[in-house]
Amino acid sequence: MKNLFKNIYVLVLLLFSAAGYSQLYPVQVTPVFNSPYSVKISDYATSMDTKMQLLINPTDIAISQRQVRIKLYIQGNGLNIQSSDFIQGQRPIFINGGELQTLTNTDIAALFRLENLQGISPVQYANPLPEGMYNFCFELYDFVTNQKISQKSCASLYLILNDPPLLNTPQKNEQIASTEFPNILFTWTPRQINATNISYKFELKQLIDPTLDPQFAFQMSPILYEETLFSTALLYNLSMPILTPGLRYAWRVRAISTTGLSENAVFKNDGYSEIYSFKYTASCTAPTFLLSESQNSKSVKITWQGVPEHTRYQVQYKKQDVPNAQWFSTNSLNTQSLITNLEPGITYQFRVGSSCDPAADGIQSFTYSGVSTFTTPVETSGVPAYNCGIVPQINIENQNPLLNLIESETFKAGDFPVTVLELEGNGPYTGKGYIIVPYLNETKIAVQFDNITINTDYQLIDGVVVTVYDPDWKNVVGDPVIEDIFDPQTEGEEVAEASTEDQTENKTDPKNVDESTNPDQNTDNKDPDTTNENPIVTTDPVDNQDTETGADKVNEPTSPNNNSGVENAGNPATGKGYFVEYRNKKYYNNDKINIPFSRNGLVSNRFKMKEFEKDINVKYELSYESEKGVISENVGGNNYLKKIESIKEADFIFRYDNTFKYQLKSVADIDKKPDLSNEINLIVKPVQLKFLKAIDNSDKDNTKRVASATQTLYYVDKSPNTKDNRRTKFSIGFSIPIDEVPSQNIKWKFNEDYKPEYQGLESMDYVYMYDNLKDVKVKSIVGYPTESIMNVNVKWVDKNAVAWSFVPAGISQAINSSFEEIDGNLKKLDRYVKISKFLKLKVDKVKINGSKYNEEDSESRLYKKMEVSSVSGGFVVETPEKVIPIPALAVLSRAEIVDVGLYFKASFGVEVEGGVERYILAEQTKYVNNKKAFFKIGPKGTITAGIKAELLIAKDQVTFDVRGGAEVSLKGDINYNFADKKLAGEIYFPPVIFFANVQIETKGFIEFELVDYQKSLEVTDKFTIYEYNKQF
Repeated sequence: MKNLFKNIYVLVLLLFSAAGYSQLYPVQVTPVFNSPYSVKISDYATSMDTKMQLLINPTDIAISQRQVRIKLYIQGNGLNIQSSDFIQGQRPIFINGGELQTLTNTDIAALFRLENLQGISPVQYANPLPEGMYNFCFELYDFVTNQKISQKSCASLYLILNDPPLLNTPQKNEQIASTEFPNILFTWTPRQINATNISYKFELKQLIDPTLDPQFAFQMSPILYEETLFSTALLYNLSMPILTPGLRYAWRVRAISTTGLSENAVFKNDGYSEIYSFKYTASCTAPTFLLSESQNSKSVKITWQGVPEHTRYQVQYKKQDVPNAQWFSTNSLNTQSLITNLEPGITYQFRVGSSCDPAADGIQSFTYSGVSTFTTPVETSGVPAYNCGIVPQINIENQNPLLNLIESETFKAGDFPVTVLELEGNGPYTGKGYIIVPYLNETKIAVQFDNITINTDYQLIDGVVVTVYDPDWKNVVGDPVIEDIFDPQTEGEEVAEASTEDQTENKTDPKNVDESTNPDQNTDNKDPDTTNENPIVTTDPVDNQDTETGADKVNEPTSPNNNSGVENAGNPATGKGYFVEYRNKKYYNNDKINIPFSRNGLVSNRFKMKEFEKDINVKYELSYESEKGVISENVGGNNYLKKIESIKEADFIFRYDNTFKYQLKSVADIDKKPDLSNEINLIVKPVQLKFLKAIDNSDKDNTKRVASATQTLYYVDKSPNTKDNRRTKFSIGFSIPIDEVPSQNIKWKFNEDYKPEYQGLESMDYVYMYDNLKDVKVKSIVGYPTESIMNVNVKWVDKNAVAWSFVPAGISQAINSSFEEIDGNLKKLDRYVKISKFLKLKVDKVKINGSKYNEEDSESRLYKKMEVSSVSGGFVVETPEKVIPIPALAVLSRAEIVDVGLYFKASFGVEVEGGVERYILAEQTKYVNNKKAFFKIGPKGTITAGIKAELLIAKDQVTFDVRGGAEVSLKGDINYNFADKKLAGEIYFPPVIFFANVQIETKGFIEFELVDYQKSLEVTDKFTIYEYNKQF
């Protein structure tokens, strides 16, 4: 009989490995929580889905049917919660030595109920736990002796409350015009971080009382329409309840995370978004013809045109260059509004909304115009700056350029029709024209444009039209209203940009003015002693006062005795002690006056003929040749002449194209008519380019994407089928200050195409590079006649996303085919015991996902050639705990002494893992961030087995002790060698060591053979469950 028991136990063992532990407590507990972690304790008490598991492993095989109780601790963020010693509603829990037991939250739900917890109030229990780190700990106690039989085992959870969705459109208090076929698009943005399996519940309600706050009225109103969907947009159309014009509606969205049949409490506000309301109304047109007028450096007046149906207006404004800036609002009942408390020198965006709602409504909705801009002046100017806001509309679908626009035609720029008076080019166009402002008595206001694009519908689609005023424009009807608003301004002056100086009105003495009444002429002749030593320079030199800076840089005049050319002058009075004084220096007849070139130093240049007994009238004539000078000074061809007659001095401005040479003639109004002739030369210093940079200016927070001269700035075209552009900044540096470089000596070329609109600029912040031009060479040319040239390139590359695998093709199919052999290996276990019919094989086919694509590098001017791939799959063999009767012990069972059987539980398999993530930067050959590629097949899981016996008679009749068991883990691995392209290895169970102790003997009147067996023995060799060896 003893040998019989030995043979039985040898059959019982299946690939087990004895594991010995040396620890303080006879039981191990391990908590495992499934993500996403619920932030409500009550969810673990009420959910029918598995949210956590508690693994109980009695390491002492002497434990038999021992009843235990569980102690729970929750600690973190100032909370110290624990379960009571006596748990109401908890079913009994029994453990046996060597028998693994898994309890889920449904098995121990009573632990998480409020009545069984200490250290938490009902309010805290009903609400989510505050965000932060928490420890959920468990201990095991003997139910009878209350002795602690396990260590405290904890799981650390970081609980996060995700933000609910952010509603996008329709916007809050928006006004939606009713149509015959309504299609209202509701959109929202998800903001969850760790929530999974998200659905959205859309709710739409008609507000019964529109005068109430929508947040309260929504709660009181019945549901008009609701729908649960998985996308973040809903199109409301005719298939849904019809909306009634004139009524107000409100909507919200709730984000719901589910696991199985239960919801996860992982959102703030239970997942509910903010409530947005809108007015569904008959057509309510937006305001048109928006104008902005700078009042001073901190205030702007906005005017527009409305219609009689408008009951209220709302002006919204925000800073243009601040990302995600908030709109500020001000309301008005009139068609104008004054915005104050602005910052000087800042560009703002603004728009005007109109409402057709009755004034009795507590909440009014608005239909908004397009967005326009204005810039506040740095300092207060005497001239108001108008901006008509006519920039291209971004929603124009027709992008086909018009190539045959002619003078006298009219195109539409925003709300304004622009009539063309002067025109250059066949697209893009440069020229002049005028607009008509309806609410200014149909006033015509001059405008000009440079390199604009018009579509075939005569709409402005690219470029900007700016307002100017020039009295010399004969085609524009003069109007006193224009004079009152603008004052005479210089040709080409952008009214939208305020001057950076305090301008002083120049008073003219009509007796000292020549017949030429050029508006560019400054006739205020002041004494040199009153010269301002710290001049303020304007964008228009005409309005500037005296500037005496740089006087010490003027070349010394020739000797006063140098009277060469006196006889040739034809005037006996020429050169007899007379001279022209310029910046406190004397220049006699035929002396050359050399003036260092300076953009700011050419505004006010005062000359005075001297050495008379008293102040007399002097006629000054400044002649020059120019490609395009002042019209009123033209005397034929490229010859120009400017005249000034003054008792004091003549003030000339040198700012005519490439003109650096002038001839000044001074004639005194006395009997002998003495005269002087002086050549004036503007001396330009040699200049060299120091640098040229192309900067990705699309993200203000990232300044690292910079290409220097000879380099290339790369952009990635994510969608080649759509037109894309990137805002790019180009800047250059010089060997001398830019003030000393004439604007005509700074030129820009794009692919050898000269760009006159960029002439004279050292920095261009908003150049839009479109993806239809894949490679653009930007050239900066500085200096004349010796030029300094630098180049930088801007290049678009396609994303080129393609599928890619980091291992040879066919490897996944080969592995999947090999999984079919697993069933045969499992049946080999039957030579030990017939268990193969209980084993369930589940195969997850191997999948290899990956792609190659291009991506911009946020740390440099380059782009990344990305290679990303991953692999998943494997198989799992599982069985529930099964008890198999042992025929050899049937005699004891029939004698109703003891019922003995084999139990086992299997959960093992293999898992395919692998992947790679790396990239090569453009213009480079080595991988960066090269995480080593790997591909392997690894083991997971165990088989647990043992002896299970039940005594059928009284213990006082029999000495009964049956113990035995083992646990074995799957080992080995299969790795792919990337060098020789070989996949090889095996997955196996190691040799099994089994310990058994069986003692059964009679103590009374029952007679049977003594059973006494105690031994540790190796019952099996290494057993291979899966192996692979193949070259690819």
